[in-house]
This record gives sequence, structure tokens and C-alpha cells, in this order.
Amino acid sequence: MPVLSVTKHRLNPGLSQTDPSLLKILPTLRSLAKTPIHFYAAIEDPSALLILSTWPSPSAHVSFTTTSQALLAPLSSQEWTEYMPLDTKTVSNLPLTAPILTISRAFLKPLPHPHQYFSKISALKTPIEEETAPYPSQEQDHSTIYKTRGRQTTYSEHPVYPTKPGRNEEQLGSPKNNPGRVIV
Repeated sequence: MPVLSVTKHRLNPGLSQTDPSLLKILPTLRSLAKTPIHFYAAIEDPSALLILSTWPSPSAHVSFTTTSQALLAPLSSQEWTEYMPLDTKTVSNLPLTAPILTISRAFLKPLPHPHQYFSKISALKTPIEEETAPYPSQEQDHSTIYKTRGRQTTYSEHPVYPTKPGRNEEQLGSPKNNPGRVIV
């Protein structure tokens, strides 16, 4: 069964997300993986690097991990990897090229807690989908004007990926002040 792997790396002290040595390795990893692989920088923690990729099975990812660890070891250390089983339809619908993703890692107590968690999260599905509606592509004009609850906000100073204003702009920050970005 296909899986989405989410791996968190911690960059070595003094290394930034835009360090040339890191940026040089990422395309190499992508070509060696022979599967879609995406590198994300954490907005709230500049030393965190998240690698999201889809694989035919966890064992396929484990085989690749040896290569990726050898290349990344001088620059970072792996903290954890999580696997999420996916059906073929789900894999094609993953927003892996979104400019900003929220990733939560939850640890649940035994039954009935997972069912309670699922029912509460299910109630949030519609608001989340509304807030994460299609976003501008990289090719679009980055001076896009977004209508947000009766007012207009222009984001023209963000050079790579504008983000759609969320329900609580003040909390999320604007792309100008708090840019999320995909590395490479």
C-alpha cells in the first residue's frame, strides 16, 4: 500500500535553510528518490527541515533512507519519520506543492480516544477546506489582491510564494512578514 513519509531533520548549528551546501544536495536527493519528494522549511523553527515523499511501501522508503542519510549527515540529523497509509486516490490529492502546510503529530491514548479525536477533527474539515482553497501557482502574478472578509489586502513584496490570508490574519501573519516557503 502506498505511504506518505514525513521525516523531520534538524539542521546542524550555524546552518541555515538557504545554505548553498544544503541547496546543492536537495535536487540530488530528489533525482535519486525517483518518486515525488518535497522539502519544507519550518516557519516557526528555522533549524527544522521536513521531507515529504510518497512511496509504494515503507520498505521502499527505508531503502532510500540509507542514501539520503549519507548525503544529509554532514548537514543535519534525522529526528523522526512517520508513515501514513494512503490509497491511490489520496496520493494524487495531496497538496504537497502548497506554499504552506500545517503538520501535526498527535499521540493518542487507546480507545475510545482515537474515535473521539476523529469526530472532533471531522467537524473542522469544512472550515479547513475553505481556508486552504486553491492557492496561486508559482507562475502567477505575485501582486495578487486577495479579498478577505470585506477588505482587500495586497501582497506584492513576497518574491516566491504568496500565501492566502487565513481566518485569522493577525495570528498567521502575512506573507510579507511570515513567508512560508518550499525549499528548491
